[in-house]
Amino acid sequence: HTHTHTHTHTHTRTTTTTHTHTHSKYRVKSHYFYIQESQTVARVMMQQWLPDIAVDPPSPAIFDYLGVTGRRDLDDATPLELEEVRAASDALLFDFLVDDHDRRERKNWMRSRGMHPPNASSSPAAPPWISLDSGLAFKHGPVAPPSCLGILCNFYERVRLFEDKPEEDEGWNVRRADYEETCQRTCTFRRETIERLRRLVVQCESDCFRDRLERLIAEDPLAPVFHLLTYEEQLLVGESGVLAVFPEEDFALGVEGRVRRVLEHIEGCKERFGAARVLV
Repeated sequence: HTHTHTHTHTHTRTTTTTHTHTHSKYRVKSHYFYIQESQTVARVMMQQWLPDIAVDPPSPAIFDYLGVTGRRDLDDATPLELEEVRAASDALLFDFLVDDHDRRERKNWMRSRGMHPPNASSSPAAPPWISLDSGLAFKHGPVAPPSCLGILCNFYERVRLFEDKPEEDEGWNVRRADYEETCQRTCTFRRETIERLRRLVVQCESDCFRDRLERLIAEDPLAPVFHLLTYEEQLLVGESGVLAVFPEEDFALGVEGRVRRVLEHIEGCKERFGAARVLV
């Protein structure tokens, strides 16, 4: 595609240039935007305030069900466990659609503390996990690379493989990236969620997914929102690439593309495990 990008050379001056590029060649430069007054520049990140919440991740058993590991049979799941599986798959699906890689094994799995006791997993009224982008959405720009399906990996499995291995260890990040390319990804999803996405993207003729998303972006008080994200072209290590700001239409198109990508993933799961096991 050819788009017009705004290249920022200083905090007070911008120039505009037209480029031909592949979106996936960009990575986020900063999720911060700048407020300048006189000679002072402040880095500010805005995130929705949610009161009275608690971190409450799914149990390892829930991830075993999600990944169809063979360690647990979904037929043996209790009604509460089955609903936890559905809710966890919805949370991971949301993360994939907004390219948020920051929900980990014990991080950013948040629920409203006022609605359930501290141990939500034992509560019959445990609410779903909060869908929040953690301030780190759209890490790779409008179009996420295939490796972003690593968001659907079993985080507990990753911990077992990489715990006690310091990040400073040579090759640590390479090994983790390799795992996220080859891991057992979530293959269990809420049937109603997937059927709705399919209706809005694959079977839709008017007021479809992208139309609704662009309308919601336009109605947001901070619209156009995405102009606050700056991306840098990925070059060799140590080299600086071109800075780019993408229009909101690109992100709407990109999220729709992620929906199609996850629907393809689900079709692969159904071929391996059967539709009855994948959509619950």
